[in-house]
Amino acid sequence: MSFKETKEELIHYLGFNISESVITDIAENIGNKVHQQELKKAKKVYENYEEHIPDIKEKNKKDCTLYIMADGSMLSIKTEDGVCWKENKLGMVYKDNNQLKRVDGKNIITEKEYISYIGGPEIFKKMLFKTALKNGYGTTSKVVFIGDGAKWLWNICDELFPDAVQILDYYHLSENVYDYAEYLYPDNEIKKKKWAESALKEIENGNINELIDKLDVPDNQDDDQNITNLKGYLKNNRHRINYAKYKKEGYCIGSGSVESANKKVIQQRLKQAGMHWSYEGGQSIASLRVKYCSNQWSDVEKVIYNESAA
Repeated sequence: MSFKETKEELIHYLGFNISESVITDIAENIGNKVHQQELKKAKKVYENYEEHIPDIKEKNKKDCTLYIMADGSMLSIKTEDGVCWKENKLGMVYKDNNQLKRVDGKNIITEKEYISYIGGPEIFKKMLFKTALKNGYGTTSKVVFIGDGAKWLWNICDELFPDAVQILDYYHLSENVYDYAEYLYPDNEIKKKKWAESALKEIENGNINELIDKLDVPDNQDDDQNITNLKGYLKNNRHRINYAKYKKEGYCIGSGSVESANKKVIQQRLKQAGMHWSYEGGQSIASLRVKYCSNQWSDVEKVIYNESAA
């Protein structure tokens, strides 16, 4: 809901006529305090992160899988030099025993926690680690980290979740395969689809090395960044694409949940047509959104009550 819509709702239901600017100031002030609290907690945990991991024997851990996912989306941010695009990093953590299976076979995650940070990985990783601990990291029998291939994500996993099974998101992989097929057959949809489906079948069957040997780096890679260096992509993620094994283990192989969350949690509110945010304003609203969508609005209420009492 936009600030304008909030104003209209307050007038309609409560008879309060409050300006959009006042509503904006209140929301951003509360959101900023929520964000600063989360940052403070995350930094404190990260300072001695190994001490915070529960010391539990493997046989005593809960028989479930903790999933850790992250994805980014670009937001329009106003600066002194004009408007630019900055990446909002969204993390999502949940346990697989907090799921319900739908009739169509898809899962509904009943309990999950999101985190949001507009900026680099150094701060984001601290927030992600704190969230993973809160949701059971160190207490579950298995941990799975799903990413889209971005190096900064795997660096976070190597540093903070070394015991996690790393899985390259299958849907991002599929997109890259089809991008490469477009490079091979730009004017032939039938051949493009046939090649992409064949390549994905090779990957699913574990014939990674055979596929890599058949690939070339696009001749005009430097001229067109939309063309995927599929050969390098597969080489760099070779140990993260054993999908047959992952399926046998019952693991999720796609980060569709966090991508959907990007649309629901972040873009639905912060990426509407014509929207530009200050860095502080965007981060504040994103922080409120993740609390709301994680069913943790009570954390926001505490900040509001503290402000009222001050």
